Amino acid sequence: MQKKDFIIPGVVIVLALAIGIWLVVHSIRPIAAILPPATTSTTTPVEQVSTSTHPTILSKPVGGYYPYGSVVLALNQVAGFKDGLSVRPTAVLEDSRCPVGVQCIQAGTVRITLKTTSVTGSESHDVALGKLITVGSDDITFLSVTPPHTKDGAPVASAYRFTLRVEPHTPASPGPISTKPCYIGGCSSELCSEAPGAVSSCVYRSEYSCYKTATCERQTTGKCGWTQSKELLTCLQTPSTT
Repeated sequence: MQKKDFIIPGVVIVLALAIGIWLVVHSIRPIAAILPPATTSTTTPVEQVSTSTHPTILSKPVGGYYPYGSVVLALNQVAGFKDGLSVRPTAVLEDSRCPVGVQCIQAGTVRITLKTTSVTGSESHDVALGKLITVGSDDITFLSVTPPHTKDGAPVASAYRFTLRVEPHTPASPGPISTKPCYIGGCSSELCSEAPGAVSSCVYRSEYSCYKTATCERQTTGKCGWTQSKELLTCLQTPSTT
């Protein structure tokens, strides 16, 4: 047998193997392209987990504290603010809201226990829907609650979401002081009030003589009263010799 009789079949076998390997490789690539990439198992912080039912609720925004404004919290979730205030709803005390689709005489309300921590310490508050409380230098308003009350009853505890508004406390500005006059009255001229001709029992006391030289006028509170001058205070503190 001649040498070329061995070479030609060998070449054919090598070409067949090369073609087979090429076909196998190119048939695997499309399959690999549609397979999801391998992932490593990591632990996600609880506050970062969201569900299809409720939005993600963070105990703190990424990189800092909550800004003043509205915040949505579930039971036992905490919102911290830059001035040191933290708020945490801990319990539902009452949910008497009218169920959806039912006509009720009263709309009902929701009351929660709200745990707060501030520069003044830790406190627990009973807060009703729509009400405002002042904690330290902040005002906290219980704005709304979800989900609604249904015919089947109140939501399960884990489903509640409470919207709270936190903002700096603004002291109520006093109203303008009345310019109406004040009047001296009483049986012994011991009364100072807004009512002309005010009467009192005619039982004389020695301190009533001190008011004869005192000034009856509106005080810084806006109410009528005797101005507590040094002379009046000294007279009231001096025992009568009569």
